Amino acid sequence: MFTRKSGPAQADLLMQAAAAGDPQAQWGYALLALGMEHVPDALGGNALPFLEEVGSVTASNLNQRAYELIGEAAQGGQTRAMVVQAIWLLHSDRPEAVQLLTDAADRGDTAAMLCLGTELAADDPASAQAWLTRLTGQGDAAGMYALSGLLRQGDPQAAQDWLVKAAAAGNVAAQSDLAVAGFGPGQPLDRDRPPAIDPRLTGVLAASVPLTRQARQVANCLKCGKKTVQDVVEFIIGRWYGLRGPTTAGKTGTRFHFSACTVCGCLYPVDAASRQYIHSKGSDFLSP
Repeated sequence: MFTRKSGPAQADLLMQAAAAGDPQAQWGYALLALGMEHVPDALGGNALPFLEEVGSVTASNLNQRAYELIGEAAQGGQTRAMVVQAIWLLHSDRPEAVQLLTDAADRGDTAAMLCLGTELAADDPASAQAWLTRLTGQGDAAGMYALSGLLRQGDPQAAQDWLVKAAAAGNVAAQSDLAVAGFGPGQPLDRDRPPAIDPRLTGVLAASVPLTRQARQVANCLKCGKKTVQDVVEFIIGRWYGLRGPTTAGKTGTRFHFSACTVCGCLYPVDAASRQYIHSKGSDFLSP
């Protein structure tokens, strides 16, 4: 797959292949036009979140060329493009969207299977369960988590079993759900519970920023809305003085306290000084 990082020569080759009608090249060139890289296995082994982002970016940027390329790629049978086109059609032509997703899923597209499993859950739960079961058979952690949610009312034990399997397979939402269920007030930090994402690994903060985890709590993330087990972190922004080392202990400087979301990795303020700081940046949270 070519991207902007591949250089102008390869981008020209991709453009020529797209103009010649190659569906894979059309899909790749659409991503290039959007300034997005292809992430085939985003978030727990399923590309659906990335494809939803592609659809959203195309619509919000009114990128007509990318829209046309995705449509042409979908007509040519490129399954990722078919999923994006289905996402666009879900509210205006649901039967056509479901048919596109079914065609893509029949060709083995795991994102299409996950989308069908969630979209059909309300009006055709049997079909939704069939698609999600097929998806879990491929070891897809996102499918395991979705199947757990689908079975929660009718078969709580099976739902719990799939939740545990999804967590073991690395799905952070499942890990968070399990942690929330077993979390008690005043509980100390526990290394066996899913850790919040280190803010210094998200690109939000420099790797050298002093940072210390202060406490662990259950809270709703302002960005993704999930109830997660989160670590409250203290870090020092700007100049600081005192002992060397990665933590804030023994240092003087401007200290801020944020809660680190386990699921989406964003940071949001937990005290007045931190809220004032983040609002000065024109936001309600720091997003990686």
